[in-house]
Amino acid sequence: MKFLLFLILLAAVGYFGYERVIRTSFDYPDQFRVSDQDGREVDIRLLARDETHFEFERLSDGRLFSYPIERLSFISRLRLRMYPERSLVALEPPVEPAAKGLSQMHREAMERELEKLRAEYDLQISKASAMPSCHERATLVHRLRETFYDIRKMEYDLEAFDLREGAALGTAR
Repeated sequence: MKFLLFLILLAAVGYFGYERVIRTSFDYPDQFRVSDQDGREVDIRLLARDETHFEFERLSDGRLFSYPIERLSFISRLRLRMYPERSLVALEPPVEPAAKGLSQMHREAMERELEKLRAEYDLQISKASAMPSCHERATLVHRLRETFYDIRKMEYDLEAFDLREGAALGTAR
């Protein structure tokens, strides 16, 4: 009899502990990084989830998406399942289908970063003519060189990404 009471007490403590700790600590919206099965990652703000899909805001540009949970990595799926189910509703603005997937989102982020680097390079070039001292020009030339190498590296990374994606899809570029 004491053992039965102990089991009932243990079950009650477990249930209320779960409700108190898990349900309140995993609440919407929440920000974290998810990865797909290929290891590509994106930072998101989780808005809702159901059994098969989840809605999120991509933090890099604020766009809203709905994405299938099954296409995520094991760890990301586990983390998402910790959040209580919330019905997926049409959000303002409407949620876009994630037909592109994380791969395309990753490529777009790389392109944006490349554009930022090019803009920074152009700004540094325009500053070069205004530098009065030899030391300031030397420092700027050093920064220009670093930015130039960063641009080349990003272009190489984009090309390598396209080649990997083309190989994964079975098409050669």
